[in-house]
Amino acid sequence: MASVNLTCTLCGARSQCERCRSITRELRAAGHTVTPSSRYDALRMATVGAYGFDACILPIQPDEPSIIDAAVALLSRTKVGVVIDPALIGGRSLPVTFRVIDVAHVGRGAFPVDWIVTPVPIAADPHPTRQLEIHPPAQADVQTAHRRLKTVARRAQRELGAAGFAGEARLDLLAALEDEIAWAAASGSSFGLVLLHTTHAGNAKAADMEASLAQLRAQLARIIRSQDLVAQGTDSLLVIVSDAGPDDASVAATRVKKSLRRAQKDAKNATVSSRLSVGSAAYPAHGTTRAALLAHAMTSAAPL
Repeated sequence: MASVNLTCTLCGARSQCERCRSITRELRAAGHTVTPSSRYDALRMATVGAYGFDACILPIQPDEPSIIDAAVALLSRTKVGVVIDPALIGGRSLPVTFRVIDVAHVGRGAFPVDWIVTPVPIAADPHPTRQLEIHPPAQADVQTAHRRLKTVARRAQRELGAAGFAGEARLDLLAALEDEIAWAAASGSSFGLVLLHTTHAGNAKAADMEASLAQLRAQLARIIRSQDLVAQGTDSLLVIVSDAGPDDASVAATRVKKSLRRAQKDAKNATVSSRLSVGSAAYPAHGTTRAALLAHAMTSAAPL
């Protein structure tokens, strides 16, 4: 089923001539939706780029052949049925989307409707040198684009957190790590991670453990660089260090340890954790999956 606009110089949206009524009946019998309109309304819609019909039936009077030229200029991307005496076409070259329908046959036989839904054949370009050849982008360009997109995405993430929350939006540890692995794989880059694991006393309350992690997360946020981020799990915090190798991740882990040791000496910053351990890993040196990276970080973890 197609949406068809039927426009005639003698008709409007509410009144139709006998010829247009006949065409409307046959189009609707074929299952198409028909919307009559005045010639002015049709050309105005086409002029402002608001012509949204699949096809246009355009009956043309003998004294208005210039309408053919207007239709070619404005409706070249729409299927158009030009209802006219073929002799009046003259030497005009019509687009492949146009179909000339002999006005003498309208009302005397079946109105042709097959062209409305038939795919339009695309003619070969007679000038091969004018064909646009798009080469696939170089892998280096793709990776650079992914790196830039990651920078923009992370900046937007921080701005969103600052705008809608008292602090930066909390990131889930596993989801953040999976996301970083996907970005690194696409961009051919590397990253490091610092895993801070907490072990609480057996009688610790859930609210106290959550408060402890929130306190540690706030401390880490003051330590890390602007391009790095902190994610939180049920009993762990993860720092993702951008564009880092194994040595960089190890240095970052050492910085975290020293900073947290100083903070833990201050009674105001004491947590309910009975033990803290810090380990590190790097993608892809220590693995390319979250399981491998977390396993390496846990294995290398040392008490704070």
